[in-house]
Amino acid sequence: MKLGHLSKKTVLISPLITGLCTSIGIIGCSGAENSTQRKDNGNVETPRSATSENTDPGAQQVTGPGWLIKYDLQGSKFSIRGTTAGLGDQVNTVVEEPATPGDGETDADLGPGHIILRFADKDGAPDPSSTVRIVEYELYQHFQVASAVTVETNLVAVMKDACGGALGAFDETTLSWNEGLMNGVTSKGAVICHGSQTLCDLGGLAEGENPRDVTESLPLNPFEFPTLDDLSSFTMAEVQVPAGGTQEELSDTFLELLGREVERT
Repeated sequence: MKLGHLSKKTVLISPLITGLCTSIGIIGCSGAENSTQRKDNGNVETPRSATSENTDPGAQQVTGPGWLIKYDLQGSKFSIRGTTAGLGDQVNTVVEEPATPGDGETDADLGPGHIILRFADKDGAPDPSSTVRIVEYELYQHFQVASAVTVETNLVAVMKDACGGALGAFDETTLSWNEGLMNGVTSKGAVICHGSQTLCDLGGLAEGENPRDVTESLPLNPFEFPTLDDLSSFTMAEVQVPAGGTQEELSDTFLELLGREVERT
């Protein structure tokens, strides 16, 4: 049965830091163009020089400047569907400063969240014709669903990878990702079931705290931008994301992204 289950599936998209090629120094991203560069004194270049591109696809080290564009994810949606009799179904929306769940008004809020894309530089501007990389993703999830039991999700999902958790290329205004996946997304925290053990069992949860610490790949649909000259925002159509546990039959979860530029370095 799928009674009131929402949170086993939140494991997957609840971004800690994994998959870093290295934390400092010259990064040899195999077959890749981007990396972080090291100065002669061993310090990491910042901020634009920390992103670099090389036209030689076989290069083990990279040179040249690049751009990091950070997008806030306010307005993005994480949906739970397919629970028993719809009792645990809920659409959760990313907001900048979500309130603590439990007041009934903000139980479906989550966030904050952001994503950072890395572009090569061309004539002093981001180059959409270059390989684009997702180098950081973070989404906080603290929300609850109340039905026969109250299930509270308190997780954070993070991916940080200087080589890119996902690599993509533009076709006109559509940015598509290799294999349609962002790799190395780690979800950590807990899902808490408030109710009897019998009812929690129906949702695939133990009564009380259910710790989560798992690293998986997050499915991605293409990102749609207004124009190639306007990289200030993007949308991603809803994509189904798998569970971070063994309860695939308990519910279905979906992620829809809305990105708005907040920083460019």
